[in-house]
Amino acid sequence: MDWNGVFGLANMAAMAGWVVLVLAPRHWPGAWFLPRWGVPVALSAVYSGLVLIHFAAAGGGYGSIAEVRQLFQSDAMLVAGWTHYLAFDLLIGAWLAQRMDAAGVHRILQAGPLLCVFMFGPVGLLLGLITEAATRFLATRLPEAARIHWATVALSLALVVVYLPGVMLDPRLVDGSGVWVKPMKFAISFIVLSGTLALISARMSPMARESLWMRAPAAVIALSFVGEMAYMSAQAGLGEPSHFNLTTPYHATMYQLMGAGATGIVLGIALIGLCFWRDADARAGTGLRLGVLIGLVGSCLLTLITAFYLGGNGGHFVGVPTADAAVLPLFGWSAEVGDLRPAHFMALHMMQAIPLLGLMLDRAAPFRAKAGVLVGSVIWAALTLAIFAQAILGLPLIRL
Repeated sequence: MDWNGVFGLANMAAMAGWVVLVLAPRHWPGAWFLPRWGVPVALSAVYSGLVLIHFAAAGGGYGSIAEVRQLFQSDAMLVAGWTHYLAFDLLIGAWLAQRMDAAGVHRILQAGPLLCVFMFGPVGLLLGLITEAATRFLATRLPEAARIHWATVALSLALVVVYLPGVMLDPRLVDGSGVWVKPMKFAISFIVLSGTLALISARMSPMARESLWMRAPAAVIALSFVGEMAYMSAQAGLGEPSHFNLTTPYHATMYQLMGAGATGIVLGIALIGLCFWRDADARAGTGLRLGVLIGLVGSCLLTLITAFYLGGNGGHFVGVPTADAAVLPLFGWSAEVGDLRPAHFMALHMMQAIPLLGLMLDRAAPFRAKAGVLVGSVIWAALTLAIFAQAILGLPLIRL
């Protein structure tokens, strides 16, 4: 028997089921049949035949690691075990996709947990179940918010849960930090980002919120999020850096794609800010309306400036910190040499700070809200640029 051939055919059948599940429109006749019935049943039939014929001859069993190791010394049982994995993972993936559909998780965001089920089984199941549960929870309490943003928040929360054991237990380091720290930070940042966009969307009129001008940037942001988190997770698993990694043509290409995705995210944020400002029926006072416009558009512009300089600089630092150099608590920013991350942080979080200022002024001093937002925006932008210039000169934000 050509076991490599059987192995390859099983893989091709499973791959066909996964492609249909992840990419095919749900209304297609075979969109559910192939991944839920056709492929799992066929793989189960192959598995049954292999086990009935070869199990006894292979020896071993399931009572100990030694017995399992002996069992899988047989190529026939190794292929059977792999077929078992393919059949059950696809079936779980189809079941999970149906649950996420019912919860309102966007198809783009479903791709993350589903591909993780395909590659790592239970990890993807955990991601999908947490995403589904969190999306249902948020949707029942905030029904007016755009679903795709809350679903992104839910998937980000799920990623935090998945990364947490790695952050606590994995001793490997990349650039002086735990390998899972960067993916964890990005997942948390997307909770804040998408939560902000969801709250902004919730104040828009239904017609404006459901327009193409709002749905398109939301989809771009979600797609970029899934792609970036997938690559960062893969690199963390390998113990390799994701950012500023140009060691091979593959890594250089992926880094460029990450840059393109980040650009799509910030441009999408700006477009959402413009849509909010143009929505005459949005539930917003003068301060909040202007704050969302300036906060989101300003954040886009400042982030592009700082991010492009970061990319061209080839790293966070301007200067070379010593091995045991002091860093700012919690943030990890250098307290010895110039560090571009504080300015990047300020640029990103302008999208929360200025709308919040506008909302507070609408309630506390509505007649001065417009002027207050303008003054606050100028101060925030000037402070961001000053911190940016300080880093370029090689000076730390705070020297310790």
